[in-house]
Amino acid sequence: MRAELGRGRLSVGEARRVQVGDVLQLETHTDEPVVLFVGEKPKYLGLPFTGPHGKTTVKIAEVIDPSDEELYVNRSRPVLLATRRPYLCH
Repeated sequence: MRAELGRGRLSVGEARRVQVGDVLQLETHTDEPVVLFVGEKPKYLGLPFTGPHGKTTVKIAEVIDPSDEELYVNRSRPVLLATRRPYLCH
């Protein structure tokens, strides 16, 4: 199982230029539910939160109807890359 917390696309060239401190602006909003995949199929929508001991956890909020699975696959748009190297955290 995997959780998709954000979506976007980068070209191979853009991905090669990504460095520590760069900010990737994804198309996903912070209040959107995450998509939980079983294998390669989207099966659930969930809500992320910080659980016990500070671990990121996802609470299942909804089952994705099999007829709607295709809506949650390959829906990414390009990612905007904003370089912010002056604000690196060490």
